[in-house]
Amino acid sequence: EELNVPFTGKIRLRAMISRAIDNDSTTYTVTSFSAFSFLFLGGLQLDYDHTLYAMIISYALFSLGDSARILLAVGSANSLSDIVHTSHMVHSQLTTETTVLNPTNVYEDLGRNKTVVIMVFITQFLLISFVFVDLVQSNTTSCLDG
Repeated sequence: EELNVPFTGKIRLRAMISRAIDNDSTTYTVTSFSAFSFLFLGGLQLDYDHTLYAMIISYALFSLGDSARILLAVGSANSLSDIVHTSHMVHSQLTTETTVLNPTNVYEDLGRNKTVVIMVFITQFLLISFVFVDLVQSNTTSCLDG
C-alpha cells in the first residue's frame, strides 16, 4: 500500500528517518547490520580506541532515531489526528487489529511502578559504565583462563 504524503519540511525528514531505522525488509536489515558489523570489526583490528568511540557514538545516534521522529511528528501537528504516518510498518500496525499486551518482563510492563523501572535502568547504566571505564583505562586485556 502506497502512502500518499507530501514530502516537504519535517515530513520529509521524518520519512528519511523512518527509511533508515525501520526494518520492513529482512534483506535490507541483514545486509545493513552485516555491513555495519564488518566495518566495526575491521576498525577494531586497525585502531581499537577510535573504533570503540565511533561505535558508542554511532549506536547512541541510531537509538535517537525514534525519539527524533516522534518529536518532529508532535511538533508539526496540531492534534493526534493530524499526524501523517511516514512509516509503512507504523501505518500497517495502526490500521489493523488491536494487539493485547501480555507483559513478560520489566521492559514490556508499562504499568510497572516507576521506581522499579528507574532502578533497572540505573543499574544497567552503572554496569555499562564500569565496563566502559575499565576498557578505556586498562592497557592490558585478560581472560578468566589466564
